[in-house]
Amino acid sequence: MHAGKLMCGEEYWPANLTERTDPRYLTMINMCPWVSKPTKTWIPYKQAKLARKKSYPMPDYEQLTIYQLRESKCIPESEHLKIGRAFKVHNGVLMVLTYTSYLGGYLLYGQPYFVSSKDFKLLRDMSYIKQFTYAVWSISPGNLKAIDSSKNILWQFGPRNNKAFIPRGLCARTEQACWCAYRGDIDTALNQLQGVDPSSISCRGNDLCWHVIESGSISALQKLIHAMPKIANNKSFTEAIQKDDERMANLILSSSTDKDECIGYQAITNLLETSWYSLYMLSTFKNSKTKVTSDGRTAVELLKERLEQGEHGKRYLLEIFFQDHTEDI
Repeated sequence: MHAGKLMCGEEYWPANLTERTDPRYLTMINMCPWVSKPTKTWIPYKQAKLARKKSYPMPDYEQLTIYQLRESKCIPESEHLKIGRAFKVHNGVLMVLTYTSYLGGYLLYGQPYFVSSKDFKLLRDMSYIKQFTYAVWSISPGNLKAIDSSKNILWQFGPRNNKAFIPRGLCARTEQACWCAYRGDIDTALNQLQGVDPSSISCRGNDLCWHVIESGSISALQKLIHAMPKIANNKSFTEAIQKDDERMANLILSSSTDKDECIGYQAITNLLETSWYSLYMLSTFKNSKTKVTSDGRTAVELLKERLEQGEHGKRYLLEIFFQDHTEDI
C-alpha cells in the first residue's frame, strides 16, 4: 500500500483508506479504479442534470499534456475526432477523452482511455462498455464515478466485497496494434497480431487500415498493402480521400488486386447510397484530382456523368452537390 501511495501521490490517495481487508486489492483498485466492476445506483433527475453542468477547468499542465499526446501520436485522432481532455486521475494515470465536437464548460464526457502519465502507454480503453457512451465523469481521490445523464444512473468504481472486476472487452494486443499503426509503426503492429487475422480487428469502430491512413505514413501503407493486398479497396480509397491524401489514394488505386472493379467508382457509388450524409462525404472529393476510373476521369467528372444519367433516387443529391460546386464542372 505504501508503494501505491508513492506512485499515485499523497494528495490523490483517499484519507479514509485502511488496510482492513486486503491491502493488495485496495492498492490495485486505487491505482487502477477502472478495473473494478462499478456499482449501479439510480439517481434523481436533478442530480443527473447537475452532473452535466459540473465543469473541470483545464489547467496549464493539461494543455501541455494534450500537445505532447498529439506530437507523439499516442492517441488516435482524425479530423472529426480530437483529444478534448487529458485529466489527471493521479500522478501515474491520465484519463483521456476524445470529442467529436467542441463541448463547452470543460465537461469530462464520453468513453475514456486510461493511459500512463509517464510514457502515454495505453492501460485501458473503455469504449467497449456501452453504458459509458454518454457518461459524464467525476473524479476525486479514490473516487471515480460515471453518471449516465440520459438514464439517471450513477456508476461508482471502488472496492467491492466480492472483488468483482470488469472483464476486458478488447484484446490488449489488438489495442496496441492499432495504436502502433496510428504512429506509422506497421511492423510492430503486425507483430502484435501474430496468429490473428489483421483484417478482422478494429478499435472504436476503426480497422487497422484506417489507423495507418490517419498516420499519414505512405511507407506504412505500402507495407500493409504488401501484407494484406485486399485492403486496397473502395473503403480504404474513400478514407484516403477523406484524409485529403492523394498519395495514399493513388497508391490504393494502383494496388487494387481486382482490376475488373474500379474501386474509385465503387466508392462513389457507395456514398450515393447513404442519403443526406453523402453530401458531406461527397464534398471530400471536391478538390481531388485523383483519377477514379480506368479511363482517367476524376471524381467530379464521374459525379457529373451520374447527374446527367439522372439515376432515380440519387439525382437530387447530385443536383444539390453541384449547386455548391459548379466551379468544378
